[in-house]
Amino acid sequence: ALVPQADKLVKRFYDELFDRYPEVKPLFKNTSIPKQRKKLVAALATVVNSLRDPEALVSTLTALGTKHHKYGAQPAHYAAVAETLLDVMEEMAGDLWTRKVEKAWTDALNTVAKVMIEAPDRRKESKMRTLKTSRATTSNDTEDGQDDDDNNFSSHMQTAVDNAMTPIMMIDRDLTITYANKATIKLLKTNEATLRSL
Repeated sequence: ALVPQADKLVKRFYDELFDRYPEVKPLFKNTSIPKQRKKLVAALATVVNSLRDPEALVSTLTALGTKHHKYGAQPAHYAAVAETLLDVMEEMAGDLWTRKVEKAWTDALNTVAKVMIEAPDRRKESKMRTLKTSRATTSNDTEDGQDDDDNNFSSHMQTAVDNAMTPIMMIDRDLTITYANKATIKLLKTNEATLRSL
């Protein structure tokens, strides 16, 4: 119901957010509001499209939360955003906005906020785990640690590609699929009937 009104919704949201909470304006000094509106639409779409793939969503939100932390976002800012967004969504959804829908979106936005607020800590923990793993395997690597660095980089890249929201597929010269990430498999399964009919 809201997707066709996405542009209007995010414009209304930012107008309302800055009116209610002028103290958040400095957080947007390094971006244009039209660009920010597009980012918000993409973020909301990511939340909805990732409901059945929470690991990928957490990874995306952790990266986003780390950026927001660098911009100076505080926990109170997330509450302001959630409150304003819920009010604007209710306003635009009209009669379709039920208690069940409100609870679902409230839970979703609270989860998004929690993951993003905890992002810097999550990143530190992840780096510590990587460091411990690399130290444990150093004895099997070359003296300069190059193999270990390469393995860690390859592992991170593989995880990033596997969990990317964008479908990624590789084929060889004989048009045989040699790799497909989770997003590709999901896309193919969703459109299996259509693809078979071609």
